[in-house]
Amino acid sequence: MKTVKPAMVPFLDTYVKAIMIKGQTIPIYMDNVIFGKAYTDEIEIENIEELVQHNWLSATVVAVYARYLCLIVVI
Repeated sequence: MKTVKPAMVPFLDTYVKAIMIKGQTIPIYMDNVIFGKAYTDEIEIENIEELVQHNWLSATVVAVYARYLCLIVVI
């Protein structure tokens, strides 16, 4: 089965590689509404590469996506 990348994925890949260096993180605040406990997660360049390359997704990527869904659906 052929996978199709959304149109913005190459732009995200280029942007992240241009502004982030290995080991750098971007903090993402997780409200207690999402998982029942507030905390801050850290996104690394490797997490973005997981999305771009269609690899197995880490718990961080899934958690940030859950935050996004919560923001557009619940909050």
